[in-house]
Amino acid sequence: MFEDNISTPDFIRFVQAIIKLQLHMVLNEPPIELSMLTKVDREKKIDLTEKFEFWMFNKNDYYCIDGFPREGYPCVVVLPPPYRQGYVYQGIKPAVIVLSNDNCEDD
Repeated sequence: MFEDNISTPDFIRFVQAIIKLQLHMVLNEPPIELSMLTKVDREKKIDLTEKFEFWMFNKNDYYCIDGFPREGYPCVVVLPPPYRQGYVYQGIKPAVIVLSNDNCEDD
């Protein structure tokens, strides 16, 4: 099953695109960086607010990667914007998933 999935043309195109993106980021002068916690560092955090970035969704500030977002709902940053010399590269917005009333729980 795994071997079948990684030998598909779609997966090969995906890997090629990732390699091109990585080369572009590393060879750029100065390099383009993503400020993300590693899985190990994220597991050390106890609270969800420490593990993830939570913001209120605004369509001008974030790119929603799932569904039809509503303004003012909380969202979780899935992929932060790339940075170059401490500034957001090319105005790329962070990718977020917007939480709705259905998947938000009040404790």
